[in-house]
Amino acid sequence: MRLNCYLTFSLAELALQPREVAEAMLAACRRHAPARLMALCQLEDRFLAICHPLDSPEEAVQEIQVDCLLDPTPEAMLALLRQRDEGGYSPVGSLSDSSGEGALRRFLVFQR
Repeated sequence: MRLNCYLTFSLAELALQPREVAEAMLAACRRHAPARLMALCQLEDRFLAICHPLDSPEEAVQEIQVDCLLDPTPEAMLALLRQRDEGGYSPVGSLSDSSGEGALRRFLVFQR
């Protein structure tokens, strides 16, 4: 049985370089191929991404998308979830940047 891979990132890193963070998560999933992101766990200004190995190559993650909502209302989140669902993405989790600097930002992470 293969073990999960745990990756740690700062929210500041995600805010400044979302594409690079998404690529790092995807690279970890490919290293443990076939694999997918299982969950995101936030602890203050950091988060943990859990990469879970799978038995079926057909289920392996192909792409990871990070979206940032500057207006994280329930309506805006629902609209984004529907848009990503129509594009074939499944949600992994959401993270909040509550550093107190500027408006609240919510990051939503998807994979397909």
